[in-house]
Amino acid sequence: MNAQPTAAAATDISTTPEWDAVGDAAAELADTSLRELFADDAGRAGKFTVHACDLHVDFSKHLITESIAAKLFALAKRAAEVLGITDLLARKPGALSGGQRQRVAVGRALVRRPAAFLF
Repeated sequence: MNAQPTAAAATDISTTPEWDAVGDAAAELADTSLRELFADDAGRAGKFTVHACDLHVDFSKHLITESIAAKLFALAKRAAEVLGITDLLARKPGALSGGQRQRVAVGRALVRRPAAFLF
């Protein structure tokens, strides 16, 4: 008997090794405080801060490490592979067509594991 994965199973990002890796990493940080993370890494604020034009985004005050960030990027890449949109990852939103933006939005929804999709 040749078992074919269903469409739902093929797009269930929570069954991937990348999902498990993010979950395991989050569990490791469950008892960690931000004070500990800052004490362990004096350059944390610079590593997790992004400046673009007049926008300042600071992720240093989130429970995240470089390892977890890499695992989250791997999970996003996996979702893009499931949707067949890996070629869109390097583009900025303004460079995407309407349909491409919709596929990216579906990818975001897949990673968040909603109870239902409303299309």
